[in-house]
Amino acid sequence: MERRRRAARRRLAIAPEPSSATAALPRAWALGLGAALTLGAGCTKSGNLDVGALGLDGVSSMECVPPASDAARDVACSRWACGHSALDAAPWNGDAASCDPGRVDEHARDRALRVVNAYRALAGVPELTAEARWEGPAQDCALLAHANRSLSHAPPPEWACWSDRGARASAVSLVANRSAPQAIDPFIEDEGNASTMVHRRWLLSEKIHRVGLGSTSRFTCALVDGREWDDAPAAPRSELALPAWVAWPPPGPVPLDVFRRTKLDAVGWTIQSSNLDLDGAAVTVRVGGEPRAVAVFPLERTMGSLTAVRFVPDGWTAQGGSRYDVHVEKDGAVIAYTVEPVECR
Repeated sequence: MERRRRAARRRLAIAPEPSSATAALPRAWALGLGAALTLGAGCTKSGNLDVGALGLDGVSSMECVPPASDAARDVACSRWACGHSALDAAPWNGDAASCDPGRVDEHARDRALRVVNAYRALAGVPELTAEARWEGPAQDCALLAHANRSLSHAPPPEWACWSDRGARASAVSLVANRSAPQAIDPFIEDEGNASTMVHRRWLLSEKIHRVGLGSTSRFTCALVDGREWDDAPAAPRSELALPAWVAWPPPGPVPLDVFRRTKLDAVGWTIQSSNLDLDGAAVTVRVGGEPRAVAVFPLERTMGSLTAVRFVPDGWTAQGGSRYDVHVEKDGAVIAYTVEPVECR
């Protein structure tokens, strides 16, 4: 097959938004009603992340240490540090010149999963597991990005190393121009996606429990809905009590490195749900009973969760030792929780 190469051009992180192939979910959800999040092609549409979000200024690894005690603070600090203990770029045994996708490096995949699951542990959602059946398509997706030095959820057939499977995987993956272990922090930061926060919402979703990771030395595809490549039904999930909503930063002790590494106070705090209607919710933040100004923004629906809202500190930043009481209200229903930033020892 004739392969044509486009001139290399540097894209910052996540591909431009394609037209969605997913039918819109009903808008008339009431807060408190159950509604399953529908996964499907088009749900991963996304915008760009800027250079500062790519880990170029934040890929430093941390020392993994056991918790100093059973206290929630020490457990959170240990889990966070151990998740970020090995962020070196993945080695790659493929080759773009011959369109060989190679295989995802097992150790790099596991290191990337540790980062994802450090976030999910703090957020109070079950860990993700690697789905072996999705890794081939995810690797084809990563090859496409690497061979063309560009990112797209709808790569055209004229792209070098184009394949039908790689193109289909690109449509249902989170895509970044960083190697897998280094891509996770930028996905959670999600700078440049102010109207969706789609990457954060997918990786923190309580509705997913597996992921296919494909990675070259420079590009990553995190396949979040690879059900078309399941040649047999997936193993049933254990019956876990899933949260009705997921906040980032979450309730309880949160290492201050979370705020620094992902520019959380600048990009914004979020609360999301795959069951509740958060559209138009009012958000207030208080410290010691005194209100702190926040700018509140609605987020597009069905981008990793049914609904979500983003709120950005206005004129203040989170400080260690303070307690931030968050109050979210919609039609008389209330979500209330307290974020406790801590400086890990």
